[in-house]
Amino acid sequence: NVNPSTDKILHLRLSDDDVGADEVIGAVDVDISNIYKDFYEERWVSLPAKNNKTDGEIRLVFEYFP
Repeated sequence: NVNPSTDKILHLRLSDDDVGADEVIGAVDVDISNIYKDFYEERWVSLPAKNNKTDGEIRLVFEYFP
């Protein structure tokens, strides 16, 4: 369940899915406060790397049905 009055940040932790132990690819916090008024949002989010570069991007699509 989502509570628009308190749930403003989505915490994502991404890992690979191959043979063996899952390796963490990256983690990012995403501000989702706009979806409560727009009901839809699509964006690309950069995965931060340790060397101030990027480890790539992921495409996120949000739909909110109150």
